[in-house]
Amino acid sequence: MDPELKRLLDENLALAKENNEMLRAMKRRAQWSLLGQVVFWGLFVVAPLGGGLVNRFGERPLVAIGVLLQAVGTGWMALLATPDLAYARLVAPMIVAGAGVSMAIPAVQNVVLSAVAPAEIGKASGAFNMFRYLGGVFGIALLVEVFARAGGLASPQAFSAGFAQAMGVGSALSLLGAAVALRLPARRRPAFATVDETTTERGIPS
Repeated sequence: MDPELKRLLDENLALAKENNEMLRAMKRRAQWSLLGQVVFWGLFVVAPLGGGLVNRFGERPLVAIGVLLQAVGTGWMALLATPDLAYARLVAPMIVAGAGVSMAIPAVQNVVLSAVAPAEIGKASGAFNMFRYLGGVFGIALLVEVFARAGGLASPQAFSAGFAQAMGVGSALSLLGAAVALRLPARRRPAFATVDETTTERGIPS
């Protein structure tokens, strides 16, 4: 074969391989984008329900159950992680984890805001959001470090190994959070209810 023709064929073959890799990367990004939309809609639907359930059952059970669901979802993903994992198999655990977060966050915020005087609610809300974002930053940094040490981006097998370890650590931290949530104070009865009952017992009309 003519050397020049062989060089052109090799260049075309390399270009075709590069294009295939780009198409695969675009497909993976589109799948993860769709997965993010699924999680977003899960948060969008569950968060208002969680806010209503706080008023009915109190904060402690919602925080504990919500963080436990997050642990189940992330642990589920850790068990599923393989190089040939289909995107569709991640949808269910992501919904479970997202629903758990949506239940827990409004309840935790209610715990914080109900622990301060009305005049301090703005400061308490700002402090709560600051520590929430700070915890997210440190949590992501920790999981990235676990991913890099246990696997990496060198191959699909390395990626799956790192992903599984990172999700496992995230699940363990969520379980620890659920255990801590059980130490939250029980739901307190509103002050106006106590006053109402006291005045009724004394024969004073409310």
